Amino acid sequence: MLKLLRRYWPLIPVVVVFVAAVSREWSNKNTPQPPLYAAASQIPAPVASQPPIPSAGKASNHQPQAKTDATQQQAATDQRGTNETPLVVKILNSPNANAQSTPDKNGHDNEEARNFSLLNVFLVVATLGLFGIGWWQVLISRDTAKKQLRAYVGIKKLSFEISNTHKNTAVVNGIFQHFMVAEVQNFGSTPAKEVKYIGYISRTDFGIELPDDFNFDGPNDAVTASQSGSFISTFLLFPGQSEISKAAITDIAALNDLIAAKARQKSVYFWGRIYYRDIYGRSWRTKFCQVWEPWHPGGERFVPYYKHNEEDRVAFEDLI
Repeated sequence: MLKLLRRYWPLIPVVVVFVAAVSREWSNKNTPQPPLYAAASQIPAPVASQPPIPSAGKASNHQPQAKTDATQQQAATDQRGTNETPLVVKILNSPNANAQSTPDKNGHDNEEARNFSLLNVFLVVATLGLFGIGWWQVLISRDTAKKQLRAYVGIKKLSFEISNTHKNTAVVNGIFQHFMVAEVQNFGSTPAKEVKYIGYISRTDFGIELPDDFNFDGPNDAVTASQSGSFISTFLLFPGQSEISKAAITDIAALNDLIAAKARQKSVYFWGRIYYRDIYGRSWRTKFCQVWEPWHPGGERFVPYYKHNEEDRVAFEDLI
């Protein structure tokens, strides 16, 4: 889980912004909107008109006549200047017309604002998406660069050095006469550190494959014929550099089986493991297994076995 988070964390802001934008749009759609128009204001009622005040500069010789009952009744029924009979007629828009025009304008404005908000959200999400994709490509480029630049250590050549003059003895005057030889090379572009090489030879009757439960990861195999002692070498390999490791064959039975292999009486398997660490601090294991064919018409050769030729990651704490 942590590995996935470290690899894909640039996409997390994009997902968060997208979810926030969707939540905001959903909340806007579900929030009740204020009324689109207000009630029409009432026009204040005009004040009833009064008769003009007589001019102060003119004297009247006539006395006011007494109002008759008919005159009083006519004044009482005269409604001119009131709301019912106004002196000036003002044409007002009908409430239905305002109710129809106002929602159209407000709805158009709200739609434009919503579209502008969605456009901004889209631009933000697109920008963050481009940033996440760019960062993802950077991580992929780094991983590709590590694969291209790291060390690749494997077997360049295997051989046996068998003395023809001392075939029946392993040591003459304290000097070993027969050896297993492995040339290990760095085929990568950067140095390989802490290279550890471990090699074994195992034998079966001629043409017999190794058992299915053969233990390639340790010295305790299922082959009972016998096995030579393993040997370990540790060194540093620069790009293109190789190192030759020799291990003495001290087992007379193993020596006799090597001689019998030339007569097609035994099959000999040269197998082992190579451990190393690249410049990025990662540890690797290269497995190899090859069959020795000293009887081949074209000359002595080693042929890769169909198993135990691969590479994987392993912690150095798991080494022997």
